[in-house]
Amino acid sequence: MPMPEDCFYLDADGLMVYYDDQHYRTFSGECGAVHFAWHEIADLLNPDGPAGMMIPGSADADAIRSAVSAGSLGGMFPVSLGDRLGDILAAYRKLSDPDYTRNSKLYLFEAAQLRGFAVEIPKYAFTDAEDTPISAIRSSRIDFHGLRTGWTGREDVTALLGEPERIIAYDQQTAEDMMMTPGESLLYQMGGNWLEVHMDEESLLSMVILRSELPE
Repeated sequence: MPMPEDCFYLDADGLMVYYDDQHYRTFSGECGAVHFAWHEIADLLNPDGPAGMMIPGSADADAIRSAVSAGSLGGMFPVSLGDRLGDILAAYRKLSDPDYTRNSKLYLFEAAQLRGFAVEIPKYAFTDAEDTPISAIRSSRIDFHGLRTGWTGREDVTALLGEPERIIAYDQQTAEDMMMTPGESLLYQMGGNWLEVHMDEESLLSMVILRSELPE
């Protein structure tokens, strides 16, 4: 289906393109849309133009440490570790029933701007799902204070954050079990939380995961 050229919206987070609701709707009946974060289309923008002013700035290690310690990826998805799942689902419509990783239930969201974002709760929690606190927040499409999925390389990560406390390797099967790409994760403890910086097999940043505890 061709992308519409006459119905779009720009804001601080990126470019949203809307489809005619007669041609593309979400399961809930909302008008279909696709969202492009500014860092995803930075090479297509004129740096001196209005949209070029939205291109993300330089990396900021202090901002990363502050956000991780506070338990949030911030930006367009301002939820925090420990938030009640039911409150998150009341604010952001889920895409479908949860997916499952090896040790968690994983919830994706319908909103176009949240493509690539998800939250996790423990698979075997002792509470009802909606009463369970969020144990992880992940995104495969984010500029997290300079950690940019699809752009940032492994050497850039270690230059910014130093050597990780731990490294976890993910082969094809393990990656599928955890709904990730094969590669390796660099883990950093900041405050009482963990930042998992997952690199693909080409050593490019594939996903950022904020965790309250180390993955098993």
